Amino acid sequence: MIAKIATRYGTDIGGLVAYLLGPGRRHPHRDQHVIAADEMLEIADGTLLNTPAHRQRIRELGYALDDHRVAAGITPPRGWVWQCTFSLPPGERLSDAQWAVVARTLISRLGFDDDPASGRAACRWIAIHRGPSPTGNDHISVVVNLVREDCRTADPGRSWITASRLCAEMEQRFGLAPVPGRPGRGRAGYSRAEAERARRAQDAGAGPVPEADALQAPHPAEPDRVALSRIVAAAAARSTDEADFLHQVSTAGVWVRPRYAAEADGEVIGYAVARPDPEHRKPIWFSGGRLARELTLPTLRAGWPSGTAEHARAHWAQCAQAWMDPPVPDAADAGPPDSVTPAD
Repeated sequence: MIAKIATRYGTDIGGLVAYLLGPGRRHPHRDQHVIAADEMLEIADGTLLNTPAHRQRIRELGYALDDHRVAAGITPPRGWVWQCTFSLPPGERLSDAQWAVVARTLISRLGFDDDPASGRAACRWIAIHRGPSPTGNDHISVVVNLVREDCRTADPGRSWITASRLCAEMEQRFGLAPVPGRPGRGRAGYSRAEAERARRAQDAGAGPVPEADALQAPHPAEPDRVALSRIVAAAAARSTDEADFLHQVSTAGVWVRPRYAAEADGEVIGYAVARPDPEHRKPIWFSGGRLARELTLPTLRAGWPSGTAEHARAHWAQCAQAWMDPPVPDAADAGPPDSVTPAD
């Protein structure tokens, strides 16, 4: 199961719902129906809305999802319509009841539901199934109005991590084929040169890539960018702050290089990672953005407590020193050290 979250918030929730329940544009929608929805919408799970006769009901749903925000005159500048699409590989299917579990669990995990204990009001939301994709992928879309019932705006935070963990959980719960490389939304492709480099390493005696924890040290037969994105995404998902993130990445045998602001005031504004080459060649560095869009330093910092960047300055310096002055291997050992672990 894969979750894809829209990178930008929208402003027309009625139009989005009308499209999802409509006939489609480039590809036809089939058997469009509601999987689950906020109870304020007063619509039952499984309600079929796929004919011209349903247009008025669809418009009413759009109004119901947004009328509280309109009445209050609230227009968050970044938008207020959040969307996440869950899809399955061709050949796999979930029942409507199982998809409803996925949708409602996502709403709860991201704090879009109400919580009387903390005084948190609910967001209005709806999950829609519009038939398989042209490639045969069973999928649903979850649409949320980020303006809560009390007119405060919800913050999804690092929703891509929560959605990825949820996918892994639902794969196990419903017996679906697991997607390798969790946690993390996905990884960039790699070039022919990277693939050739990995092949040479494998031909030199490395075995197949092992199935193990995502934070294990990169395997020689795995292309650099694939291995690094897997490890960095796992460290981001598990870390509690910036220093913890650096510690987890470096103890996995990965070099980390900070990128400082032009003013040279010591502020770290980005990073790159590399892994030691078994043939002692110059390391190949990948910035966080080249690994995955959600692994840039500003995006990661948005999910950590404020003030952790200042606390992590010494850790960045230690990481930089580790790759500039790697340990020298013993003369009896022709290979480099298995890992480079800066002091925490």
